[in-house]
Amino acid sequence: SGDNEISSDIIKSLNDYSSTKFFGYDKLKCEGKCLSIIKNNKLSNNLKETEKGDLIFDTTVFYAESGGQKGDIGEIKSDNVEVKVLDCKKINVAEKVMFMHKVKVIKGEINIADVLNLEVDIENRKEISSHHSSTHLLHEALREEFGINVKQKGSLVSNEKLRFDFNLNHPIQLNILKK
Repeated sequence: SGDNEISSDIIKSLNDYSSTKFFGYDKLKCEGKCLSIIKNNKLSNNLKETEKGDLIFDTTVFYAESGGQKGDIGEIKSDNVEVKVLDCKKINVAEKVMFMHKVKVIKGEINIADVLNLEVDIENRKEISSHHSSTHLLHEALREEFGINVKQKGSLVSNEKLRFDFNLNHPIQLNILKK
């Protein structure tokens, strides 16, 4: 969650907005209106070339980090603006969920209410998806070998690797580890 990365005052200011509409299961591109800009943990009206900050849109295709799975990366663009998306996190605001895009402006300036094109890095998404599927396959294989006592206790799923944490109610025999 991105909640612990921003101040409670900013979270309160987001109360006026609805939850971010997420289309990332069906699409890798969408248009979104910029609702909020956070720079140096303060609300801002703009983010200029070379600056880093956080953007919240009314809609997104960027998967936000969740359950050990890394958030998407990609680009946000218009004719005069180019923004690199470095990560995406979720913010819980009352009963709503908003997606916070961690960005760096490459070209131009982004302002509140700008409507821009959001696009996920397809190759990165494919790598993360394959590692996500692999965690499920690994969990099932462990359950087949050791029974239902294998319990997942965490994971890391990124474009580069996966880590699967589990516990078992007995030690694993050395001859099984060497299989």
